Amino acid sequence: MKNVFYLPQQIKLAKKISSSYFYLLMKEPYRYYANKALNLKSKNRFKNNLQMVDFGLFLHGILENYTKTYSYPMSIHESEARFIKIAEKLMSRISSKQNVLWMHKVRAVAKEFIIFDERRRKEAVYTFAEEYGVTRINLCEKFSISVSSIVDRLELLKDGRLAIVDYKTGSIPSVKDVQQGIVPQLIVSAVIAQHSGFSCLKKINFSMSANCFPLSLSYVKLCSSSPYWRTTNTSLDLLALKKHFTGLKALLSFFYKEKDKPLFFLPFGGTSLYEDEYRHLSRCL
Repeated sequence: MKNVFYLPQQIKLAKKISSSYFYLLMKEPYRYYANKALNLKSKNRFKNNLQMVDFGLFLHGILENYTKTYSYPMSIHESEARFIKIAEKLMSRISSKQNVLWMHKVRAVAKEFIIFDERRRKEAVYTFAEEYGVTRINLCEKFSISVSSIVDRLELLKDGRLAIVDYKTGSIPSVKDVQQGIVPQLIVSAVIAQHSGFSCLKKINFSMSANCFPLSLSYVKLCSSSPYWRTTNTSLDLLALKKHFTGLKALLSFFYKEKDKPLFFLPFGGTSLYEDEYRHLSRCL
């Protein structure tokens, strides 16, 4: 068999998994095994090279700070100035030649984000940023897995529904892939919310009920030209969420409970989904 990778019997995976790793577990379990079970990391050849700092992380920091320190509506000009000030403060911690380029990008996208943010706030009662949630999924009577997620933006809407938003600087999945659970990150976050796993929702005495559905799931992509912020929306009803929860349990059970046979993996088309720094560790059979 070509390009078939072998996972050893008696895999000892950590009894916790984050929402962002479900896709990897589904599509390339060998990579997940090497990264999360063996704790093997690729060596950063550019260590201490600040030019390699991820702009996406920098931008997420700005959006988190802006959202968490929001107190009342301001004029577009005032809000834009506050956005830039937050960016400059974060940038001051990074002594990099990329300062000029990154700040140019931030100034270009700031106004459109303010408009996007204010429009969404008009539909929301509460808006949270970078919220950590966790729940346990029981796979059998004496075995459970901790499932966690960090949501970029979590909103309780005026109509009682919940909105889960993820910011992306790279490519985003299609609506079809999200709805079918092929890319389950937002669905996992929804499962955690359904199981009261977000402390911010507990603090406002929010609990999931039939009135909370359909949930709103959104990817917001930062683009290179105006409109800079482009949103892809989908929804998730209660029946679909229950089906996805059953599927997630089946997926976890397959990897964590079925120890009687080795696990194999064949990437689509016999190729890796990533530029895979773990491929040389595998053994083809």
